[in-house]
Amino acid sequence: MPGLKLVQGVSLHWLATERDTLSPLIEATARTHPYAFEDNGHDHPATFVEQVWCSLRYRRRLHREWLYLEAEPGFYFSREYDFGFEPSVRLKLEVLFGTRAGQKPEVSNG
Repeated sequence: MPGLKLVQGVSLHWLATERDTLSPLIEATARTHPYAFEDNGHDHPATFVEQVWCSLRYRRRLHREWLYLEAEPGFYFSREYDFGFEPSVRLKLEVLFGTRAGQKPEVSNG
């Protein structure tokens, strides 16, 4: 479909403990349609919200700096389902590999 997909979101990150992080997120996705309506013979673009997503991500460092677990309960409202409430749960296990896995980036002062 021609047009642009626009995404706008806000996320905060709170370091609850040395190993735990909480991140609330609110995000809206919209799409522009280049020829959505006509006014006196001229086509005008229009923007329609496609979905709104809200979640709270919990991230825990399980082992050193290379093994993490995330759980993210959330919900979204999408145009496809008439903006009805749709709950969701996402689980993620992240494993970092390599000789530099888990190392903090070096900070340069100039």
